[in-house]
Amino acid sequence: MAITLDGTSGITTPGIVGNLSVSGNTTVGGTLTNTGLITASAGVAVGGVGAANTLDDYEEGTFTPNIGGTGVVYSGTQGVYRKIGNLVFIYLSITITTIGSPITTNSILGLPFAPAISNQHFGIAYYNAITNNTYELHGNFRSDSSIRVEGKGSFGTGQTSGMNWAQNGVAIYGSGCYYT
Repeated sequence: MAITLDGTSGITTPGIVGNLSVSGNTTVGGTLTNTGLITASAGVAVGGVGAANTLDDYEEGTFTPNIGGTGVVYSGTQGVYRKIGNLVFIYLSITITTIGSPITTNSILGLPFAPAISNQHFGIAYYNAITNNTYELHGNFRSDSSIRVEGKGSFGTGQTSGMNWAQNGVAIYGSGCYYT
């Protein structure tokens, strides 16, 4: 037996209280309003039913950017991310007070997910106290869950791949997006 609740069937419902369990396919015409949480364990298909149209992963959170090692003191580290499908959007800031004995002086470690492809671009919006005669600073996401920081010297001098930027008092702020 099918019941149609379309406002014209003569069936009045004073309100449904509790849970509604439906098996099989359900079609809704018009507007469906929900004031609670919707959970879709297999994903949500938008504009089609194929895998290319299915959003099946969403997550947001924090991570701690660092340079590893011992004796490294930070006056601030912040990392936030949002993962939508296989894209990860990040923002980070890292300020080193004392360099100590780092694992790396040319990379930022601690990304929340490993990039699937190396050399995806990371944009550095602000940096301070880098004394390597650098005119332009940028980064590349690496498949080992790091960002290699690279610089270009003043007005036409060569590219420095993996420059040693980590020093006492250095700060880097940046953002980017990469494929996992």
